[in-house]
Amino acid sequence: SAGRDRLDLFVAEWEASPQAWSEEALRDLDAGASHVILEGRESGTCGMYDASGKLKPGIVDAVLETSPLASVIFEAPQKKQQVHFIEKYGDEVNLGNIALEDALSLETLRLGLRGDTARQYVMGASNATA
Repeated sequence: SAGRDRLDLFVAEWEASPQAWSEEALRDLDAGASHVILEGRESGTCGMYDASGKLKPGIVDAVLETSPLASVIFEAPQKKQQVHFIEKYGDEVNLGNIALEDALSLETLRLGLRGDTARQYVMGASNATA
């Protein structure tokens, strides 16, 4: 248990640069992986997120500079994180670490059936008819 506590402390204090995230993702894809996962953990307050659940600057942009969007899975356990990725990358964006009880809610976000993402569908529909 004490060893695990020290490991958790080390991981919490160590932080990879956006470039390191990008290089690691590219190495994995070059080695044959079909997808890479950008870590967020169950809490959505670790990995590519800060302790409040906000994206750390530069990580996603750096990874997407070298890796195709279709090959990236974003862990997004919090609703605000899911909304962000759907609004920024579309309803087909790969999201992971979604709790089973949140799957239906996520699907309604993807379909624009909730206020959080309905705006992009209304805008898309008005642009399509213009």
